Amino acid sequence: MDKDILLGSGLPVFQNRHDNSRVFVQLSENAGCPVGCKYYYIPNVGQEARPIGQSTMAKHLDDLTTADEFTNETLVSLGCDTEPLLPETIDTTIQVLEYFRNRPNPIQLATKFRLPESLLDVIKLRDIDAPPLQVSTSVTTIRNASRLEPGAPNPTVRAENFQLNPEEHRVVSIAMMKPYIRGTIDEVEEFADLYAETPPAGIVVGTLIAKTRRDQRKQPFALDSRRDHLPLADEAYQFMDEIAQHMRDRGVNVPIWNSAAVATRALLSLRK
Repeated sequence: MDKDILLGSGLPVFQNRHDNSRVFVQLSENAGCPVGCKYYYIPNVGQEARPIGQSTMAKHLDDLTTADEFTNETLVSLGCDTEPLLPETIDTTIQVLEYFRNRPNPIQLATKFRLPESLLDVIKLRDIDAPPLQVSTSVTTIRNASRLEPGAPNPTVRAENFQLNPEEHRVVSIAMMKPYIRGTIDEVEEFADLYAETPPAGIVVGTLIAKTRRDQRKQPFALDSRRDHLPLADEAYQFMDEIAQHMRDRGVNVPIWNSAAVATRALLSLRK
């Protein structure tokens, strides 16, 4: 992600310059992620994450929430720089969630892991008027998961997040297919079976964000960039139509969105 607006000197919390209503909280000093997804382009893919220390994170969060740009409506996103539910990052993630426990801000967390009880216990204590935690569980491929996402749990394990619900767990769980990769359309029935067994609150089919044209050129997957936005490939939209039909055939009807931003706006609107 582009660090276009920094809230404080050296602050590892940054905003997307195209969306002032959202901030991304960086959890790892080195933007490292040992999950090792083959389609990701951050420089430290496959390397151990070095979580930001508790005292440093506390100062960063104080600086963030007192900045002029930050309001009670600002969406707080976790998981842009590393997997937030790794053994080495879970404590930092929980620290951030505890910090916002009594604040009304919507919170979004992207993960390839099943949510642990320790995190769910914190979320259940959130202010009753605050929106449920929006969990985007990433399942990009079923057949090739062990090859393309070697450090992630099996997709059926990740799909257990879809059993969580706003009433009991204070969680809204969506399926995130980001990036949509070539060949995934061949798995449409397998995805429909997975989602029909435990339906998510919705499905996002989207792309990764490339920081440079070089990032775009070196990846054989669907990427777009900040400066030159590229729409999803026609095949991705065909996949969205086909999975919707396959799920309706299985008696399941959930919304399908073409970007995480659209999904977030839709889910937050349900609270109004």
